[in-house]
Amino acid sequence: MGSPYASDIGNDYFGSFHLRRAEYTDTGEAILEYKTRVMEYTARDLTYHSDILNAFKGIEAVMKRSMSTQFWYGLPESQLDTALLWTLTGAHKRRGVSAKGFTKSCFPSWTWAGWDSRVELGAYFYITGLRREINWYLINRKGVATLMATEDTVAELESTECDERRIEPEGQLPDHFLAVEQPRLKVDADDEDWRYPEYLACWTTLAFFCLPGEVVSLGDQGLTWENGLNLAIFNRSEMWVGSIMMDQKWVTDNLPRPRFEFMLMSRSKDIIDLMPPPRPKYFDEETLIKRQWCLLNVMLIERENDIARRLGVGFIHEDAWVEANPTSMFIRLE
Repeated sequence: MGSPYASDIGNDYFGSFHLRRAEYTDTGEAILEYKTRVMEYTARDLTYHSDILNAFKGIEAVMKRSMSTQFWYGLPESQLDTALLWTLTGAHKRRGVSAKGFTKSCFPSWTWAGWDSRVELGAYFYITGLRREINWYLINRKGVATLMATEDTVAELESTECDERRIEPEGQLPDHFLAVEQPRLKVDADDEDWRYPEYLACWTTLAFFCLPGEVVSLGDQGLTWENGLNLAIFNRSEMWVGSIMMDQKWVTDNLPRPRFEFMLMSRSKDIIDLMPPPRPKYFDEETLIKRQWCLLNVMLIERENDIARRLGVGFIHEDAWVEANPTSMFIRLE
């Protein structure tokens, strides 16, 4: 029996959403299709919070073939760096199930499925290119790790005053963090040990910045986030160095605080202007030089030792990141 979304409408597409069945030759076209389906599904009202990934399974089964990649908690492995750049357009609320007076999160914080909210993917990070800066690992509940098969994008970077200080983590990943590692080709995502990995992990850099609560307008583009505030990120010298979209209630509950911790993920080439002038700005362009690939894609986290949870994603200028003297660390996201 075929997918519950299947219908006889031609060789290239099938499903009630006209999903493409043939393999994509254009990565951009594939990720655009994926983004559209995620936004449609997170806008649905579900009877049970834990149903979100089950409801997405029909779409995922088709896109596994058309995108030639495995999916983990609803995110395509080959395009993981792009798929992690979703933002909430609804409330900043974890998706959970209640039992015996306690509420437990259904899914990890790094996947859109872990949040009871509408999601957008590609509006805040409406970029012309993305470069991977770190390697990602999956760790299962037995402590076995595997290096994910993410697409490697190589890009030449313009020279900067910070060229002598690299942004990627220094040194090699300590052996004890991945005591048992399994080659990716030997990992079966349908195997019981790997179906629901415990952690998404990486060897990355961390830095502290300030969120004093100053809001930066995105103009008409900001209407996408009815509950969101585009917050300015400041360094210790009180310079505006980046931006992040966060929920209004989260801002009320958590700001002001002296500092917040951010984790390096990837970098963006350019941000495309969706609306007519004036163009939105994401950092102080009078102090920091605007150039291609200067924006680092970062994750706002809260953590205990090396276990962290995602709070949001945003941009920080690479010069400010280097100036903050980031530390190298192995992080396990739950």
